[in-house]
Amino acid sequence: MLKEGNNMTKSILYDIEIMHGAKMGEKSGVTLPRFFSAENIEADAVKVKCVMYDLSDKVKLLIKGKDSLKFANYLGTKVIEKNKITKTIILNDEANIIDIVKVYYLDDNNILVVIGLASFEGTYNYILEKAIDYDVNITSIQDELYQLAFMGIKSKEVLQNYLNEYYKDAHYKPNLDEFTPSAFELRDDEIKIIYHENRLALTYGIMGTSEAIKKVYTELSMEPNCLLGGMDSYNILRKRARRLEQGVDIDSTINPYEASLEALVDFSHDFIGREKLLSLSMICPSKKFIGVEFEAKNVINNSFEIYYYGSIVGRVTSVCHETSTTCIGVGFIDTQVLEKSYSHNDSLRIKVGNDYIALKIVEM
Repeated sequence: MLKEGNNMTKSILYDIEIMHGAKMGEKSGVTLPRFFSAENIEADAVKVKCVMYDLSDKVKLLIKGKDSLKFANYLGTKVIEKNKITKTIILNDEANIIDIVKVYYLDDNNILVVIGLASFEGTYNYILEKAIDYDVNITSIQDELYQLAFMGIKSKEVLQNYLNEYYKDAHYKPNLDEFTPSAFELRDDEIKIIYHENRLALTYGIMGTSEAIKKVYTELSMEPNCLLGGMDSYNILRKRARRLEQGVDIDSTINPYEASLEALVDFSHDFIGREKLLSLSMICPSKKFIGVEFEAKNVINNSFEIYYYGSIVGRVTSVCHETSTTCIGVGFIDTQVLEKSYSHNDSLRIKVGNDYIALKIVEM
């Protein structure tokens, strides 16, 4: 990334994005496109096209050494799968969430960890602290490996056509039809990794050098079936999928059961906070993760307290506009109230300005 004033950094794609009319904003200290056309147009385009996103807010850590795989397994709640992207939770000793990361097994001595920049500094320092008894070396390779994501119904078609041309003279060409969800392929050229994520079942991506990413972004920005997307539409897609974001919706007071992330826990191996989490699995969590909808215009704040018959029982942690009058978001609510609210859904309210607005809990 490129440094600018006030401790901000710019994406290596900044000039290209400005040329395409991007309205820029800040995320986690990085200047990124908020939108190119309109956030809802970009978010809805996934139904008919491919939408390409600059993921400069993702930081890559490389764990090297003979204990790399052993440490990666201890670090997170899931057993690391070879040749797969493993989504795993890093916990503290009290079994609360430090971060949710994606781990790429390169080989037994090389593990790639992808972290959101919003939580990077704290997570990085925590990982270093926990690695002290392991024979590993952990470094940030953020300025060596850059990332693009492709979402939408035509994402595979657009990326495959591009890769066919990119590798037209190569002996072996990537075949995305062979990529199962969470699969990735290592390359030994300017494009280093090609991957297929399970999110929305339509997400593909690449990681590569700055030169490769600039080339791909520039050339695909001219492709009719490929629309450029910004942070605002990415956020809408996240909310539609009811996905929590570390540093925004989750902090170190939340455990995996409260965040409905049981699927990312595997007790068959040892990991940080395992015994505490095992004890928590025996009791009902005091609060639960929810998806919400409400009607409001021009919502600016992202966080709202939830009221049930006048008492505060939870919090909406982040929202975005689905339409000009409908907001969608995620948050947490008292478990006992959650059970009651399914039969008394009209009793939940949030305070927006001076108004108490009806809040609807949506299916997860």
